[in-house]
Amino acid sequence: MTGTTLSHYSIIDELGRGGMGIVYKAEDTKLDRTVAIKVLPASALSSEDDRTRFYREAKSAAALNHPHIAQVYQIDEAVPEGGSAEEPRPFIAMEYIDGEPLDEAVKKGPMALEEAVRLVTQVAQALELAHENNIVHRDIKAANVMLTSKGEAKVLDFGLAKTAHSTMLTRMGSTLGTVAYMSPEQARGENVDHRTDLWALGVLMYELIAGRLPFGGDYEQAVTYSIINEDPQPLTAIRTGVPMSLEWIVSKLIAKKAGDRYQSARDLIVDLRTVDLTQEGMSRTTTVKSMPAVAAGPAKRNPLDLRARMSVPAILAAMALGAFASWIFTRPSAPELQPSQVTEIHLPEIRNPIYVESTGDGRALVIMGQDSTLAAFFTYLYDTETEELRILNQNTGDRYFFSPDQSELAYRQGVHMYRMSVLGGAPTQVGRFGSGWPEWTAEGGLIFDWNESLWLYPGDGSAARQISQVDSLAGEGGHYNADVLPDGRHAIMHITRTTGEVRQLAILDMKTGEHRSIGNGASARYLVSGHLLYVDGSASAQGQMLIRPFDADKLQWSGPPAVLQEQGNIGQWAFDRYMNAYQLNRSPQFGPGVGQRYRFVEIDPTSRNETPFAAPEGTLAHTVSPDGRLMVVAIDGDNDGTPSHFVLLDRIEGISQRLPFDGARVDIQWTTDSKGIYVGIDRELQLWSVETIQMINSWTTQGFVSTFDVAPDGRTMVYVNHPRGDWGVMRVINLETGEDRQLTDEPFVGPRFSPDGRYVIAGNLQLDLNVVSLDNGSTQMLAPSSFFWEWADNGRIYYRQGQDIQWVQTSTEPAFRITGQEQTLTTFPGLYTFSIDGRGRLVAMINNATDGNGVDIPTVIRVFSNWDQRALELAPPTD
Repeated sequence: MTGTTLSHYSIIDELGRGGMGIVYKAEDTKLDRTVAIKVLPASALSSEDDRTRFYREAKSAAALNHPHIAQVYQIDEAVPEGGSAEEPRPFIAMEYIDGEPLDEAVKKGPMALEEAVRLVTQVAQALELAHENNIVHRDIKAANVMLTSKGEAKVLDFGLAKTAHSTMLTRMGSTLGTVAYMSPEQARGENVDHRTDLWALGVLMYELIAGRLPFGGDYEQAVTYSIINEDPQPLTAIRTGVPMSLEWIVSKLIAKKAGDRYQSARDLIVDLRTVDLTQEGMSRTTTVKSMPAVAAGPAKRNPLDLRARMSVPAILAAMALGAFASWIFTRPSAPELQPSQVTEIHLPEIRNPIYVESTGDGRALVIMGQDSTLAAFFTYLYDTETEELRILNQNTGDRYFFSPDQSELAYRQGVHMYRMSVLGGAPTQVGRFGSGWPEWTAEGGLIFDWNESLWLYPGDGSAARQISQVDSLAGEGGHYNADVLPDGRHAIMHITRTTGEVRQLAILDMKTGEHRSIGNGASARYLVSGHLLYVDGSASAQGQMLIRPFDADKLQWSGPPAVLQEQGNIGQWAFDRYMNAYQLNRSPQFGPGVGQRYRFVEIDPTSRNETPFAAPEGTLAHTVSPDGRLMVVAIDGDNDGTPSHFVLLDRIEGISQRLPFDGARVDIQWTTDSKGIYVGIDRELQLWSVETIQMINSWTTQGFVSTFDVAPDGRTMVYVNHPRGDWGVMRVINLETGEDRQLTDEPFVGPRFSPDGRYVIAGNLQLDLNVVSLDNGSTQMLAPSSFFWEWADNGRIYYRQGQDIQWVQTSTEPAFRITGQEQTLTTFPGLYTFSIDGRGRLVAMINNATDGNGVDIPTVIRVFSNWDQRALELAPPTD
């Protein structure tokens, strides 16, 4: 119709089309003003009832006069210029808004919380007026909200949804986006009222904050099923910094039952005006449950940042290095503990087991491992009586722990704490941050470690509180791995030392925060037989697993220790209360006779051809030079799960050379000309020549250098500042002037520069990949649950999701934007990480997960019973 007339409107251009007609920009020739004309199909008013309803609803909408409602000027029917007189077209002339639809703004990423609340408040104000006049919109969605040039919201299409529903116009060109906003009662075809609009506004608010819709699916039926039957992932699990009060508002808006929602827009507006966006919080476990967790690894870090790998345990590192690293300490003078009965549980369905945990009565075991056919990692539940094995959860949670009544499990995934029923189903997020073991209290709370101290999520759903305070003046580095003792007030924990001394076990009073050391050791678990199972902590041990009588009433040792296993891994042992021990067979990453941990595969991004080549024995991590010829590889020479040194490999000449720095606290990046490497150590950045293996420059940074990157022009460095671990705020240092400034307030990890040096990509605490501007530190989410990323010279951003290497094409002119759809480069079972050269070729590290002969190691759980009573001095087991 462009270039024609309709009534006294001259059609200038088409603005858009959807399920309820086509919208044109037009000139009102009578009043000399620009308007928007929505032209409905001729079939829209095929009956007299439809015509009557249309005019009644449209006239009511036209009577609404509100700054956040698009004004309706005229409702009529007319024959388009050159059209048939028998087919007049119904149309609505309305206010022309110079701006963009809100759905286009959402495509750019999540909005600032203040902006999202402001826009939702404006839409709610428009709905308040409409509902007071008994008008229900029925089609609130991002596409029906316009943003003016001043950033104000204007709601479109009041009065059309009911007409469209009666004439099935919503099926003509309908989209999944429209279906995704339907309330449960609307999806079931039931009568709806104003609370349907409030539901849709809740979906819209979720979308603005999360950057995606809460209910997804590839087809209409799948979306409808999700709306009616499933709960969305909590906002605090998707985006950091979301206050609990804001999440509560959204969850109330999208409550399944209309009676559980806000009953008026006015009440919603009051809550939106009073919400405190500065108070971060945890998701409410009573109102919103997260979707079933998916396989996700740790937040991305530079492959060579091995101190990060040790300081903040992440599950993919656990997969590669074992559930927990073996600790090196002195062996005490203690007898070997011997059982008189050993049986085995064979589980050929599982390979590469990571850990095992037992219920108190020994009836069930939880095992995490890799499916023997799918190559994906699952958490399994094994019934020791029926011998039934079933998948409990498809995720990579960092060790599960049974609740005191054995009905629930708690685990950590990434930096989030979760709990779930032993019967399976969707896990519930307890809090938005945490690390280490989640230990249950008798009241159903969870203890975890965070920022080198212990915290408690109470069982009543209230905010977490700190229960231990590190005494830095006494040389304490951090408090970790609490285990609650029988009195419910005290816990056993271990303390690291800033001076490098051995770890110590300590008794913590969880009420007062006071603690005292009871000797060397780490990662202790209390057994109901009256013993502590722990890793030895003396000066020159080989990481022995010890078991020692402990008086829980007097909070002190009651006998000498016995050795349970040499070089023990506590993640591979579980005990029930009858002192039956369950030991996993050694993971293929440990012990003699095990082949290479990894192999390398080079991938051409254009042809997708894959060229495998061998990894040096003991390879832990790598980074490839921009010209693709050289690699720096971190080597685990001591087989203890940490790098002992670095090696420079020349792939063409086939030669290697050891670099003159150890791997204790090192992060490495290449120069753009492949002639040098930047080395970050503590508070210093060093530049080394790979030709002479000499340091040629150095800079002192204001903070501790964790992960970092240097801009392509070599003038600017972005680094993560954290004294212990990889999480911390990003800082920017000008390498020419020495100026050092903070870039972000939010914790990030693994910055990578864009080719023009104006942006970096980095991971946040939610395991999401973000784009950060160097100008002002503003952030934009690029991809959820992503890790191990690189920004190629051609503008492609590569990142790993699960076992896939994904990429998107981007541009930074005039500002950052994504210019294409997400693509999958390749999929690797056992994929660990990758690096990229200047021509976009990737070198991926793949876990062999086999023995020295390339054969998968089967999963066997050895059950040890009837221990030597004299060595243990056991008390009778309690029922």
